[in-house]
Amino acid sequence: MLAETRDAIDRAAEAGARSILLVPGGYRLHDGLTREKAYQRMVRGLRESLAYVEGRSIPISTETLETSSLPWCSLGEMLRIFDALPGLKYTHDAGNPLVANEDPLTLYQALQDKVVSVHFKDLGYTEETENSYRSMDGRYLKFRYPGLPESRRSFQATAGKRASGRRTACR
Repeated sequence: MLAETRDAIDRAAEAGARSILLVPGGYRLHDGLTREKAYQRMVRGLRESLAYVEGRSIPISTETLETSSLPWCSLGEMLRIFDALPGLKYTHDAGNPLVANEDPLTLYQALQDKVVSVHFKDLGYTEETENSYRSMDGRYLKFRYPGLPESRRSFQATAGKRASGRRTACR
């Protein structure tokens, strides 16, 4: 799988991307794969990717995930990841922190020195379970359109000033 990641990095660099968003995927917890083992594998893959881009002027970032089953969705988990991978940057997804029952603005502010891009996902709590994400406290989240709650508008204004003029991450 790392060969595919290297190829994607090369293509993004050739296309002039300003940053590359790598989201560890393909992990499902099962017998023998604990959250800790998944974390170790994810960090190992990102470490190898960071080594691959060393010397290039294109940062690699990651974002919180939309699942609480993997150790990649809360601020504490992200701080642990960044401690393990000092060269890693952050793409802020304004919806994903809700999966960990955390405020998107708080997470953004805590990691703002690592931010290379921001994208917005308007998630909100719902009673509907179909096509929904499940948060750590068991509530369901679903895409909402139109309109942003007041705290999201505040976040959008804050992040917009910081990220203005930047391209979105290359996936």
